[in-house]
Formats: sequence, C-alpha cells, structure tokens
Amino acid sequence: MPLKDFQIDEKLSLYLWKIDENADELLVLNNGMLPDECKEYKKTLHQKQCLAKYLIFKHLNIEDQIYKDSNGKPLLKNGQFISVSHTGNLVGIVISTEACGLDIEKNRPKILRVKEKFVSIDDFVPNDNHIHWLWTAKESIYKLYGKKAVPLKSIKIIAIDFAKQYGWGILNRRDIELFFIKVPENYIICIARYAEDDFNFF
Repeated sequence: MPLKDFQIDEKLSLYLWKIDENADELLVLNNGMLPDECKEYKKTLHQKQCLAKYLIFKHLNIEDQIYKDSNGKPLLKNGQFISVSHTGNLVGIVISTEACGLDIEKNRPKILRVKEKFVSIDDFVPNDNHIHWLWTAKESIYKLYGKKAVPLKSIKIIAIDFAKQYGWGILNRRDIELFFIKVPENYIICIARYAEDDFNFF
C-alpha cells in the first residue's frame, strides 16, 4: 500500500505501512534487495514486516542514518529520534525532535489473559474492550525510556481520554504524554514522549 503519514504536531511525525503485498512484491519495491536483518527471519510475516520497515526508511532517506545505543535503542545520526513498531500487517515509524516511543497493538484475547502481568493497582484501568490501549501505552513508554529491565507494572498510566485519544503516564517521576491513533482492523497506536508541563489532563 502507499505509505501514510500523520503529523502529530510540529515535533512529531508518524509513518505507517499496511502490508497488502506478498514478500516478493515487497522485495521488488525494495529494488530486489533483501537487507541482512530481514534474512534472519524465518517466518514470512516477520520478513514482510522487516521489508516494509526498510521501505519506510528508504522513503525517508534514513537507511544510512540509523544506529543503536548500548541498550539497542535506535537513534538517528542527525540528532533526531526514531521509534519503530509492527504488529500483524501494520508497520510504523515515528520521527521526532524529542525522545519518543511507539507501539502498535491489535485487540487480541491474549492481552486480556496476561492482564495481571502488566496492570498495577495505581493504573487507570479501562474496561476489557480497551485493555489493549493500556498495554500499548505501557509498551510505548517502555520504548521511550529505552533501557532494559523495566517492569511494565512500574509504568503508571494515570488517565486515558478515549474520545480525545490522549493520555498521561508516569515513569521514574517523569510525566509522559500519550497520543493514540485508532486504525481499522482493531489496531491501536500509541506514541509516548516526555511532557513539557506538569500533569494537567483535565
């Protein structure tokens, strides 16, 4: 499918690729080149996700700009920040002038089954139909933080406004803004970044 982009604000841009192509079609779009990273994947879906990611890189002309820090978090050589996520047939990349974290989730029964592993007593807890919003919010904050061994229960989700598609979280006493985007086929996207102001959700 053609690449879709969303300008969240002047600092934050989201790029999405919905995979309608088979692996051979994606390979043709990438000029027949299969990146080394994609060769490591045995499952066709994972290889397609990897190819779609590199096609977004190509579109943004950042293939040679990406490197990883000591924790494996991707960064850009030009000083901007990047975060990558994929689930099913949806691949997304966020580019920002500030640190950011991106996660994409689909509402699946598995998330509800593992609810006790990531929901804490201090969390804003939506009903079961929106539990994937809470999951993706925590995952996006985890990626924003960018360091390993952070229990999801230590990430607090203070509030989510489903109508405004906006939320607020806290990690290590730092306030974090959450931007949500609903996508067809029951996907939810969350982008996290550190808040400039104190918590003022309402």
